[in-house]
Formats: sequence, C-alpha cells, structure tokens
Amino acid sequence: MLIELAEHKKHMKEHKKEKKQLQAELAVLQQTIRENRLPVIILFEGWSFSGKGTFISELMINFDFRHLTMHNITPPTPQELRRPFLWRHWNMLPKKGEMSILDCSWYQDISTYPLLDLTDEDKNKERTQDILQFERTLHNAGYIIIKFFLQIDRKTLKKRMDSLESSSATKWRVTEREKNQYRRYRRCHQVYQNMLEETSTPIAPWHVVDASYLDEASTFIFETVIDTIHNAANQQTHGTWPIVPPEETFPLLTTEPIQNIPLDRKMDDGDYEKQLQKLQKKLFSLQAALYREKIPALFLFEGWDAAGKGGCINRICQSLDPRGYQVRQIAAPTEEERQYHYLWRFWRSIPKTGHITIFDRTWYGRVLVEYIEKFCTKAEQVRAYGEINELEKQLTDWGAVIVKFWLQIDKNEQLKRFNDRQSTPAKRWKITDEDWRNREKWDSYETAVNQMLANTSTAFAPWHTVPTQCKKYGRIQVLEHIIHAIEQKLR
Repeated sequence: MLIELAEHKKHMKEHKKEKKQLQAELAVLQQTIRENRLPVIILFEGWSFSGKGTFISELMINFDFRHLTMHNITPPTPQELRRPFLWRHWNMLPKKGEMSILDCSWYQDISTYPLLDLTDEDKNKERTQDILQFERTLHNAGYIIIKFFLQIDRKTLKKRMDSLESSSATKWRVTEREKNQYRRYRRCHQVYQNMLEETSTPIAPWHVVDASYLDEASTFIFETVIDTIHNAANQQTHGTWPIVPPEETFPLLTTEPIQNIPLDRKMDDGDYEKQLQKLQKKLFSLQAALYREKIPALFLFEGWDAAGKGGCINRICQSLDPRGYQVRQIAAPTEEERQYHYLWRFWRSIPKTGHITIFDRTWYGRVLVEYIEKFCTKAEQVRAYGEINELEKQLTDWGAVIVKFWLQIDKNEQLKRFNDRQSTPAKRWKITDEDWRNREKWDSYETAVNQMLANTSTAFAPWHTVPTQCKKYGRIQVLEHIIHAIEQKLR
C-alpha cells in the first residue's frame, strides 16, 4: 500500500477538482447525512507531522459543528487502561445523522503504542481481530467508516521536524517520540504497512494519502469523503447495503428447552437461611479476591417478568461491598440511546478491572423483546447472536468473568405473582401494563428464548437456566453458580 504512492499521486492529479467546488459539495453533504440518518466516522492515521491537524481542520470547516464531533485520541489514561481497549472508542461513536472525525483512532493500539512500549506487542493479533469485528459490527448497523493514512517519506519527516525545531514557538512539538519515529523510520514503516494490509477491508478500506503535497492531498480527501457518503446513502436507500457475516463462529453448548426445566425443586426456610448466610459470606471474600487480582465480573439476568430477578440481585448485593459494584436496570432504550448502535449503552456500563456490574436485563433484549415487538428484523435478530457472542468473547479474553442466568417459572406461577403485585400496595409499582401485554405473547417469547439459549451458550459464557418457581431455591442456585465461576477464574 505505502509503496504505491507514486501511482496514487498520479491518480490525485488526474482527478483533481477545484477546491471551492468540493467545499460547496461538502456543505451540502451534511444535509444528506442528516436526512438519511447516517452515522459517519472519518479517521486519520499517519506519521507525525504528516498534517493530520491541517487536513482535519480543512475538512471540518465545511460542516455545521452542531452535528460534528472531533476526537483527539491520545494514549489511554490509567482509568481507561482498566477497561477493554475498545471501551473508550464505543463511547465516542456518533449518533445517527451525525459525524465523528478522529485524529488517530483505535489503530494506535496496534501500531504506534506497541512501538512506544505502551502496549504489549503480543496482543496485536487479538486486538486486530477485535478491530475487524468492531468495524464489521458498526458497518452492518449502517455506520460509514472512512479511513485515511497520511504518508510522508523520511526526508520530508526530517524537514518538517527541523522546521518546527527552528522556531521557539513550535519546537515544543518535537518530542522524543517524534525523534524516535524518525530514527526508527524503517521499523515504523513496516509496522504501519502490516497494519494497513491486515485491516483494509471492502467495507472499510484504507485510503493512503501522499501528504507531501497538501493541496492535492486535501482534494483527494474531499473527493473520497463525498463519493463514499453518496454511495453509502444510495445503497441504504435502495436496500443494497452489504451485510458482512462474521468470519469466526464459536462452538455452542447443548441447551435444554426452557419448558423442560423441572420446576418442582423446593427449599425449606431453615435450610435456605443457613445456606444463604454461608454463600453470602463466601461471595464477600471472593469480591475482595477479584479486586486484588484486578478481575472484572459481569452477572447477567434474564427471565420471565416476576421470575425473581430483583430478589436474586438483592441477595447478591447483600454480600458485596457497595464501592465495588453497580447494578444496571435495563428498560426500553431512551430516545438518545436509539440514536446509537444497540450495544452502545451496554459498553458504557462495562466494569473496570476488579469491579462488578450486575445487569437486570441485558443486551439479549435485542433478540427477545426488540425482535418480538418488531423493533428489529429477523435478519437483525440472527445477526445479533453472532455480535453478542463476539462481545462476550472479547470481554472474557480481556479477563472478565461472565455469568448468565435465565430464570424460569411457569405461566400459572407468573399469573399468581402478577395478581399478588396488583393487590399489594407495596408491590404495585412492580406491575405494569407492559407486563400484561408481554404475558399475552408467552409462546412467542418462549420460542425466542429457546433460540437465544441455543445460539449464545458458549464455553466462555454459558447460560445457566435456574428454576425460580421456589424463589429460595433459585436464589441459592444463583449464588452457587456465581461462586463457582469466580473460583474457577481465580484458579
């Protein structure tokens, strides 16, 4: 890629247009983005002093800043290092109909940072795979990703360094990092070359720009942005937007249909209190071990309305130091949350190392309520199985413990609990019209749940189907599964 710059320069010269005309087209382009609700990410990578700031400024000045965000990606902070490396990038996604322009990006983690010894180079292969999955997941949801790499040769790099160092106003910009990049130009060149070759895909190709020629380079950047967005808008309007299936699939565990789960398990009060006290004490000590070992944990709860999720979560929280966990109760997405990828709001709640997040409802709502209520299509439901498996694999590769529960009761028990909530003033807030509507779709939900379990129970994140017809029995089962998973991880 980088060695083809001479041909690239020729291409730019042949197709060069008047800059003013392109700027006028860019101004109109933002209206296309707004009308078609296209989320657009334009990222710039390249050598130091290759002109990223200049090109970004020239591009941004043509847009309405109310619908545009610029991010300058610097090395991760100590707090960011305690999250999965893609965590901060998920948090920077643009809304539908808006743009993000990135000065550097997630590619720093597999190029520049290893060269600076800021990340372990051995992780490059794993992170490269995560990036490819990330871009494919965004693309399949309609995100437009435009990637520019700004190339200059070693002579130009030295010339620009010397020019900056010659002025007292700019010499501060030439740090040991830039000097080291110049000294190790050949090594850096090879790292960048490998990155471009491994991560240029049909849905998110790299556009290599000869940044030695500023006017021609900016013209090429303008043309590429305009053409890419127009083509994307046309594809999405006409239903020809390409959906890319995952390259990797994960072996799935055999699951039992939920209607076959025995619900007659019971536990008397005396035995329950004795076991509860013992397990809660054990979980408290394990939380301390997770904190010491900097191991994050996620406990995910799905189940029928009134199946006892809140009671199980309450017994877990009784065992924990409140400074080390958070509970996220997931309802229907808000108006703001609907402007992003459906996983965006969950990434925001991924715990830092040594901490715990408990989800009362989860990203599995995508394949349950969102599908049944027709907020997503059948194709999107099927695609979500793979996207969720990839998410959970990334989290477990990062080091997280994931424990997933489906809480099972029968339809008669649900009706009994609904009526109890309806007739008890202290519990009435727990029952809503939506609960009754969902109950009418019991058979549809049952089918969707069985499909979910069959398609997302993996060795790294298996489902635990827990009968909670007897609430006390179910709570003990939940605590035992959590303790076992943490102990296995600590071993």
